[in-house]
This record gives sequence, C-alpha cells and structure tokens, in this order.
Amino acid sequence: MNRTLKLTQDQLYNLLPAIYRQRDAEQGYPLRALTQIIGEQVHLVEADTQQLYENWFIETCEDWVVPYIGALVGYQLEHQAGNSAAPPPSSTASPVDSILTPRREVANAIRNRRRKGTLSLLKDLARDAAGWPALAIEQFEPLAVPYPLDQFNDGSGRSIILEKVPIWPAGATSKDIDVGVYLNRLRPYSVTMTDANYIRSNEGYTFSAFGNDTQLFVKPETGPSSPNGDIATPLPSMPPVPLQTVLNPSEEQKKKYEEAKARYKNYLDRFYGPDKSFAIWRVRRNGDEPELIDPSDIELANLVAWKRPKSGKIGVDVACGRITFPVRQRPHELKVSYYYPFPADIGGGEYRRPLSEAYSYSLYRVVDQIVDGDPRQFTKLGEALRSWAEDKPANAIIQIEISGIFEEDFSPVEILSYQNLQIRAANKIRPVIRLVNRQTSSADSFQFNGQGGGCLTFDGLIFSGKPVEVMGELDTLTIRHCTLVPGWTLEPDYTPAYGREPSLILYSHQAIIPAANEEFDGSKDKEYGPIRCVHISKSILGSIRIHQNQIFTDPVDLTIEDSIIDSTKDSFPAIDAIVGALVDEDSFIRQPHAHASLTVKRSTVIGWIKTYAINLAEDSIFFDEVQVLRTDLGCVRFCAVSNNNSKTPARFQCLPDINADLYKQREGIAELFMDPKIQFAQPTYAQLCPKILTELNAQSDLTNGAHDRSELGVYHHLHQAKRLANLAKRLDENVPVGMTPGIFIQSENLIPKTVTLKEKSPKSAAKAKKVEKKSSTRQKKTKKKS
Repeated sequence: MNRTLKLTQDQLYNLLPAIYRQRDAEQGYPLRALTQIIGEQVHLVEADTQQLYENWFIETCEDWVVPYIGALVGYQLEHQAGNSAAPPPSSTASPVDSILTPRREVANAIRNRRRKGTLSLLKDLARDAAGWPALAIEQFEPLAVPYPLDQFNDGSGRSIILEKVPIWPAGATSKDIDVGVYLNRLRPYSVTMTDANYIRSNEGYTFSAFGNDTQLFVKPETGPSSPNGDIATPLPSMPPVPLQTVLNPSEEQKKKYEEAKARYKNYLDRFYGPDKSFAIWRVRRNGDEPELIDPSDIELANLVAWKRPKSGKIGVDVACGRITFPVRQRPHELKVSYYYPFPADIGGGEYRRPLSEAYSYSLYRVVDQIVDGDPRQFTKLGEALRSWAEDKPANAIIQIEISGIFEEDFSPVEILSYQNLQIRAANKIRPVIRLVNRQTSSADSFQFNGQGGGCLTFDGLIFSGKPVEVMGELDTLTIRHCTLVPGWTLEPDYTPAYGREPSLILYSHQAIIPAANEEFDGSKDKEYGPIRCVHISKSILGSIRIHQNQIFTDPVDLTIEDSIIDSTKDSFPAIDAIVGALVDEDSFIRQPHAHASLTVKRSTVIGWIKTYAINLAEDSIFFDEVQVLRTDLGCVRFCAVSNNNSKTPARFQCLPDINADLYKQREGIAELFMDPKIQFAQPTYAQLCPKILTELNAQSDLTNGAHDRSELGVYHHLHQAKRLANLAKRLDENVPVGMTPGIFIQSENLIPKTVTLKEKSPKSAAKAKKVEKKSSTRQKKTKKKS
C-alpha cells in the first residue's frame, strides 16, 4: 500500500470527532480499521474517475482505448495484422494492441491526411505504423529540368537531364514500383569502456570481445547537436549507420563533406570521443589510469592484413573493428567503446532489464575502484566469490558494476543446502566472463556444485572461452538475459572456434550407474541429488548437455522462453545426453536421449534434440529433427518442426503439417526462415529472411504461424509481420495517385565482409592493374578506329 493511499485513509478517519477517536484508541482502533477499508474504496473510485478523464485524450489514455479513439477519426485496422480469433476488448490490453493500433499513428491521423501524397509522409508512416526508421525514395527517374510545353515548336534545341537513382532494390525495376520505403529492423546497442580483445597471432586487437570482426556504427543522436542537425553533411536518417560510410566517403561524396570538415580541426572529432560513436583508451603501465588516445594519433586504414601503422600512430579499421600498434609500442591494456546493431534485448548487453532479488540479501559488489572501504567491494569476480564462500549467507547477490572482460582462474563454487546465489550485472552493464584454462590443475569449466535445496541465478552475463558446468543437487537454475557463446569463441569471419562443444553442462553425481553385480541401496543419493528445474529466458546459448541418471531420478524440468539455442550447425546436437562420437566434421552419432522434460516457448533451436519428453512447445522453430521418448505426453502447437525423422508428441497447427508444399524440394526448414550463413554475433542473427517478411500474402504460414498470428521463433514479441502488414495498408492509402509503393528491408549491408589475404595479395593486385590497363588500351583503340 503506497503512501498516498495511507494519507487518504487517514484523512477520512481524521474527519471524525475527537471523542470517537479517543474511545476508538481505548478499544484498539476497530473504527480506524473500518474507515481505512472505506477510504481504500474511496481512493479506487477517485483513481477510476481520474482515469476516465485521461481516457478522453490520445496522449494519456490506456492502450485499450486507442482503437476506439482511432475509430472516431476514421482509423481502420488492417485485418491481416490482427487476429481473427481475438477476444473482445476489455479493460486490460495486451502488448499486441499497441502494435496493431499505434498510438502515434492515431494521434497523427488527421495531420497525415493533410500531407497525403508527399514523400516525407511515407517516412513518418514507417516510424508511426511499424516503429522502425525508414527512408522513402522515388524509384522512377525524375526530370531535373522540366521542358516548357508552350515552347515546344519554337525550333530551338533543348536537352533534358535525367537524374539517376543511386539505390535500386534487388530484383526490382522502375516498372515494378514507383516509391520504395527502405526499413531497418535493427537497433544500435552500446559497449562502454570494455577491454579490447588481443589477438596474439597477429599482435593486434579487435573491438569485439569474442575475437570476430565487427563493424562500428554511428551513435544515434537527436536534437540540434546531432550529426543530422549540426552539420550540413547529410547523414542517412535510417540508423544504425556504419562509420565507414561517413569516415571513408566515396569520390562522389567527398564534395559534400568539405563543408563539414571545415568546422572541425579533425573530422574524426565528430565521431570520436567518450560520449560519441567510438573511443579508445590505453594503459601504458600496470596501475596507470586509462588515457584517451588523441584523435590526431589515429590513422584510419584497411587492416585486413593487420598492417602496422607508422611510429606514433595507431591504426584503426572501422569496417572490421581492428586496432594495430607500431612495433614495440603495444600498451599494457586497451579499452574501447563502440556501437553495434542487434534486433532486440536478448542476451547480455547494455540495456535496461528488470532485476529481481529476495526480500533480504547480502550484496557483494564488483567495482572498478574501491572508494569508501566497504568490505564487500571487490575489483575481481573471483575475490567476491571467495568472500561469499567464507561468509555463507542464505541469500546473496554478486553484482558486477563494470563493463569489461573478467579473465580469471575460477575455482569450483560450492552452493550449500538451501543457499541462494545470484550473479548478475548491474543495469546497462555488459561484463564478459572469459574462462581460460591456463594451468593443468585448474578447472576446464566454470563449475558450480550444489548440495541440496539451493538456487543459482545468472542475470545479464556473457560467458566465453569454456562451458558453464552445474553439478549436484539444485532446486532451480535460472539463466536470464545471458549469453553463453555458441562455440566458446569466434574466428574473424564469425566461425565458431569450437562448434562441437556445449556451452551449458548439467551434471548430477547420481548419473553414475552401479555395476550389474552391485546392489544399489540408495546411499549415494543422500549426498547429492539431481537438478530439478532449469529456467532459461531472454538468453543466447550454445548446446546444452544433460548428464543425469535415467533410472533413479526424475527428468530435469527444462524451460526455454524467448531464447536461442544454437549448436552452430543443424547436424550438431542442441540438447542431448552425452557427447556423441564424431562421424566427420559435420555430424555426430546420435546418443541416448537427455533425461529432461522440455517446455519451449517463443524460441529458436538450431540443431537436433533428443529428450525424454516435451511438456509444451509453442511458437517456436526447430531447425532439425526432434526425437522424444514419451510421445504420449505433452503437445507441440504452432511450431515449425523439421519433418526428417522427427518423433514428437501430438501436433496442432504445425509446419509442415498444415502446408506441406513449402517443404517440397527442400532438405529442411532452415532455408525457409533464415539465411544459414548468418551466425552468432552478426547483426541479423536468427532473424527471419527479409524476403519472407515482405511476401506476406504468398507465405503467410511462415510469418503468421504463431497462435496470435505473429512470427515464429525468438523474435515473436516484435510482431514484425503485423507491423509490415499495417505499414503496407498505410502506404497504399497515402502514396500519390497511380504510384505503386514497395517495402524493402535493408540489413544485409550491415554485415562486414572479411576479405582473405589471398584476395589482397600484391600479386593479385598487380594482375588486376594489368587487366585494367589492357582493357583501357583496347577501348582507346576501338574509339580511334571508329
């Protein structure tokens, strides 16, 4: 009960005469308790009356009122974006309602009708109806100089100049569409003051902590100080914008940047700095404070071959996110800040997420510097874990408050009986826990041993380098908003370094089965039991390996919601019991089923599954076969399941059962939903193909296959198909008469293309120059002959 409610109740009690309040105090305040109940109801009536007044206005009304206000101004809902089986409106609205009837579009409905037919309106409609940044471009060739009709027969010769359109969508011509609306489904995310990844073989650094090449992007800004408003240089208004397009302009664009460069001593100052698009700090010696590298010392270069800069300079490649130093000038530490694109708030990252904790708990903080001498402040995660093990509190939270790479030798963590431990990152913090086996005596994974009745929670963390292994008996293992890197680490071209290895291992001591001549009396069960419940939500994980006794224990209750389980290949196991024998580089021998009961909701699973049972699977995509022992239990509804030897419980409205034509001449379902070349850490990771989303009428089962007619998979909550259907209707209503609009999703150009050294070798470059010279001389000879 809040303070305002208490004041309202006390005010009603204070209206009584003092004699009654005095007698009420003598009898234990029974009258006061009665007036508090009456005052609570009065407060509810007042709040409802106030809300009724606020529901008259589109800015303050509740979500369920927005469609009714839209009906008053003639706003019509697109039937393809809605749910035909939706319940009648009530006082409570679901998150889908804000997508079906956007508040911003209803508020601007009358104003948009006055701007009908203008090009700027189409861009605003994409923002209002779909919630995505967009660019509207006329696809026909407009006349730069109009020809006067009244002087057509005056005998004077005149020329007509045609302006060529720089952007043409793939497979489209000027006859197909007249106005193209280019959407971007990605959002920019920040990485602040984190450690750069050192590549020992090339003696250079990468911005990405995983070792892959990552393209740097412009920080999204609005207002008069933004790049779009501060400088006359036109930046694309469709974020995220790659830094390469603004720092390394083409020959045709260099004239446009002359005015902008004149306003800065160094043009790099516009994007470089602590509060800008990217920044680099170095620590010269151990113990020194990080110092920001001066932009005049940065040399923008192509570092595909890890070319070293001149002495006193630092080479930076914003196209692939690499940093090089001159010989013998490498710093002790290097910290970076940058921006990268991603579809949604999934996995570890610097975004706001809800935090939960017990009513009373002990807090251990991992900070950059210990300021006030708090004994529960540490600079390393291992020190906080050791202090927690010594104190042995019942409920504890180890909170990491710095974004960086924690590369330590972690000893196994023992969770005592009925002890709860939560290791989490603070809000808008992105810690990376890199598990490296430097010594033969250290653990080969990050181990957590439970001794009965305890709970373990990971929140907002990123694990790389080695798997996370949970052993013994635990009541609940919770993983939310975390990333357990599939394949442990990445190569520069996003290839997993250890694609066959699991990221999470659930191991029970009871998995040791007694010999045939040994009598099992259950004495071993008293020391350690199984893991009972595992809950994974809003996370990205590699393969999950469950090693548990299938005879003397119950199955693990494994729940996966709004997450990605990535085995790095369809032929690798996503959820299995133990490691299988390797047939070749691309396949395994299938081993016994994992002793687990799965509940999969709104998730994407890459790889095959062998499990005991599936309690419920809905709104999910399974890219390879699913094998279940107990087919009489559970249900699979509104899912896409590979039809190759899959053995599942009863299905309802699943693909390919309801539309088998989509699977003809295809080996699996991966080609239908997403590009198999897109791997972890790439911007469009696990997203539906743009071609599928734009072809709503032809392949509606793929884009509207969920129970609420939304897309399947991990990005179900984004409702992208509904947004596109709503936007398509608005474009048809507001384009100029006689013009055909087209929607194109622009995200392929955000993936950096890593060029191999062979393509950039000096011999190949010399050969290319010779070919160009020969072709130019041939053209000159043909011109002379003509």
